[in-house]
Amino acid sequence: MTVNNERNTFISTEELPHIVATLCRKVKRLERNISKGRTNGKSRASCGTTLNKSELAQLFFILMDEDILIFDEHDKNRNRGMLQCFIERHFTYRGDKGLQTPISKISKEFSEAKGFTYREKHMLFLDKMISLLQQRKQRR
Repeated sequence: MTVNNERNTFISTEELPHIVATLCRKVKRLERNISKGRTNGKSRASCGTTLNKSELAQLFFILMDEDILIFDEHDKNRNRGMLQCFIERHFTYRGDKGLQTPISKISKEFSEAKGFTYREKHMLFLDKMISLLQQRKQRR
């Protein structure tokens, strides 16, 4: 007896157990990779934060704007794009429910960090960071 597959080739009943076993191994490997945060064989290591997405963007924007974090020192637009890509690949933020949430896109929050529209929000974040650093300095 034979079975027809999507390529219109025939598989004998003797071959079927081997094909099913191979398929099961591949599914199990895929499940392990997904549970470890890997896709396409590449590891996606992520660093969690206690900041929300907007605060995380502001922190990285400040570090970029002050030339502390640099990917491309000659092209500011490319530097910004590379930093945003790095953040999206390697960081999570504290979401609305307090859970670590992967970052799909952070460009909107980067624009808000730069814009004058959100100046008050930016000043509150700076005050929070300054207070945190002052507390750290007093502990030392």
